[in-house]
Amino acid sequence: MTEGKIVSLKYPVFGLDWQRDPDDVSFVAIAGGGGSAKSGIKNCVTLCRMPWALDPATKPALDPFHVIDTGEDLVSGVSLGSKGGLAALTMGNKTVLYRILHGVKTTSSHITEFQTDFALTDSYQSVLRFSPDGTKLATGGEDGNVRIWQLTIPSDDSEDFAKHFKAELVATLEGHGACISGLSWRNDNTQLLTCAKDGQCLLWGLKDEKWAKTGKLGIAGELPVQAQDKKNNRGKFIYRACHFHGGSDVIVTLQTPARGSSYLTKWSPVDGKFVEVLSVALPDVIAVSMAVNLRYVACGSSDGQLVLLALDSLRPIKTIAAHYLPSTGLAFLPPMQLEPSDHDEDRIREYEDDLTVLSGSADYSLYLVSGVQPTRWMHLVLCLLVFVYLATFVYLKQASHRTPKERAESAAIGGFAVRARGLVEKKSVGEPTKRVLEKTGLGDDGRTWFILSFGSAKLVCRTDTCAFSESRIYPGHGSRLIRKDGNAFMLLNSKCKSLFLQRKKPAKIVWTLGWRRMNKKLRVEEVSRRRARKTTKIQRAIVGVSVDELKKKRNQKPAVRAAARDAALKEAKDRTKAKKAEKAPVNKAANKNLNRGAKKTGNRGAI
Repeated sequence: MTEGKIVSLKYPVFGLDWQRDPDDVSFVAIAGGGGSAKSGIKNCVTLCRMPWALDPATKPALDPFHVIDTGEDLVSGVSLGSKGGLAALTMGNKTVLYRILHGVKTTSSHITEFQTDFALTDSYQSVLRFSPDGTKLATGGEDGNVRIWQLTIPSDDSEDFAKHFKAELVATLEGHGACISGLSWRNDNTQLLTCAKDGQCLLWGLKDEKWAKTGKLGIAGELPVQAQDKKNNRGKFIYRACHFHGGSDVIVTLQTPARGSSYLTKWSPVDGKFVEVLSVALPDVIAVSMAVNLRYVACGSSDGQLVLLALDSLRPIKTIAAHYLPSTGLAFLPPMQLEPSDHDEDRIREYEDDLTVLSGSADYSLYLVSGVQPTRWMHLVLCLLVFVYLATFVYLKQASHRTPKERAESAAIGGFAVRARGLVEKKSVGEPTKRVLEKTGLGDDGRTWFILSFGSAKLVCRTDTCAFSESRIYPGHGSRLIRKDGNAFMLLNSKCKSLFLQRKKPAKIVWTLGWRRMNKKLRVEEVSRRRARKTTKIQRAIVGVSVDELKKKRNQKPAVRAAARDAALKEAKDRTKAKKAEKAPVNKAANKNLNRGAKKTGNRGAI
């Protein structure tokens, strides 16, 4: 089992397709780019291998081997043909065909291009598909018309491949009134399934070399399961995608409203009309893309989720938070065309699980899933079975050396005893937790006891906390909300989710734990005291004074400190008096005899 995100791309993904080369080695074509503006993001189609991961712990990776540079033209879709190495790219309202030559060094060359959509405003091509044999190409766009092109493919040995190649419009299927959203070919190349945003899904067939409408599915939004969820759905229903199931007449469709839940439906022909066989709702998920193989269905949602389902019963298998932007492309691993014995020994090892799907998104990433990893509950069940298996043999060995009476008396409260045949449960009076399973039809001498005691074993399950109400969310409950910034929030139910999206304050809602905490409604046991932080003082030595001397001075009594202070102060005063006494006295009599009338001399300044 391998699962993981690939973030080595340097451009947003707008389309992808998975096909096999002439050596039966699969490769992926990833289309995208930054558009015609000077965004610094390259417009291209990258051809990559998907090398097999050595173990489940190894993350999947891409092995690019060729890049088709489209210049300033954004590539919004890609389809790989099974003949001639053709690759059809969607660029605005036209289709551009390239030829890919596989070899020691893969090369690509431009073949031709032609306009496929003729809407008066906002003309663009939305979807294109090669037929299974690679000789036809179906395109659809904003004008609501599906066009079928017959391809004349020269032999691979032709030197002037582009010169002899021809793409001829053989049919224009007019029946839809809005943009085409899905195309699917039947394996015999004679039927084409189309769906559009006008709520219609039509079936077209080739009769007498002419294409005509041969069937119609129910209008989107009229399923019985949708009527039950009418209150939760908003907006008009449309068909997002449609697919044939292999070579059979079974059809799988995807319908979504503007807001609400998505619906997967299986259709089957009965008396010339298509009848709904099974419908399943994907609650609170707006799926925007779908892929189908022989056993599984994959859906990509507008919030980046990847939903995997079993095709026979449309049973959900797994839901993965793969991206944080809408899914723009899905593709299953194509089946092998050759027998495994015909493959070269040195070929690249590939993924072999039927449930191998690749999802692309505009968040510059791909997500690969190959196989399904067992859930936590499966691991728990396996551990319990192993524990019971080992405990049975241990206690059987101990019980074989005891008499029947000793075996019965040694059964601990909370354990149970099992006999050979015909089990009847019997509760003893005064021992409500002790169960005795008694064999019927035999006397005490014929009874065989097998004792298992599990003591006080407890099962511990992991719970999450609701981001709004702060309540516990047990396994199997709640929903995960992932914002565009990548932060995930667990919410208990739809009510909490609605209030969380409305940015309501939990402290103002009476039933939340935040309101109860603010209004002191919690019990004492529920409130955890904050741990008081105590600062620890560390005494370090100072230059010239040791730690012991510092501790001794710090532990001195106030009286001793006052006496030492007085002594130091007296000593300082005595020292000052001694300095003053050492100075010589001034002779005052000599100062009186000075001539007071003497003329003052000195420079009085220049004149």
